[in-house]
Amino acid sequence: TAQRFAAEGAHVYLTGRRQAELDAAVQSIREAGGQATGVRVDSTKLNELDALYAQIKEEQGRVDVLFANAGG
Repeated sequence: TAQRFAAEGAHVYLTGRRQAELDAAVQSIREAGGQATGVRVDSTKLNELDALYAQIKEEQGRVDVLFANAGG
């Protein structure tokens, strides 16, 4: 989904707890010509989500679309 949004011109923010996988996903989008930022976040911690939203507001101004996906 992030790859598709990036292909359509969106700047996407990817989050995750595992840095290596997060870095690989960001790199994949960038190699395809998209704009992506990876942020290490544990979404079970509200303070980390607050910091993420503050970062996005500072860098991009707002969130247009939020796509939540979790894997196990």
